[in-house]
Amino acid sequence: MEAKSVLNELIQMEKNISKEYKQMAEKTSLQNIKFFLEAFSEAHEGFADRLREIRDGVSPRLRKPFSELPDIKATDHLVLRGDPDLSSMSSTLMFIVRKEKETFAHYSRSRESIDDEDLRQSFDELLSQREQLKIKADRLYNDLIQSSY
Repeated sequence: MEAKSVLNELIQMEKNISKEYKQMAEKTSLQNIKFFLEAFSEAHEGFADRLREIRDGVSPRLRKPFSELPDIKATDHLVLRGDPDLSSMSSTLMFIVRKEKETFAHYSRSRESIDDEDLRQSFDELLSQREQLKIKADRLYNDLIQSSY
């Protein structure tokens, strides 16, 4: 698959996920859950912007770097089926964790389709940031949910 096609697919995926999180945020009346959904929505909008810059050959803008977090894989043993309960922090965060894991896996598979070395290098930086967002979701769940038991 051509690199630009891969990037366009990922841009659309990021926009869709951002929209999904926004719609969920609009449905919940709980401010703490709304906060997390809106924050992850904004993160996905940022990734869509960065993908557009890579696709269009724009020099990378300076963005606030993600802090490197160790992947503790706190949620690997948990399974969430169906839609989240937007009145439950546990269910909502588990949904976010699942979505972020799926998105990172898609990015990892898409990387293999990019033949252009310069694009791949730019994409690798973005892939690293995607991984950090996935780890952040996992750690949020661990810190806020599992640690309270």
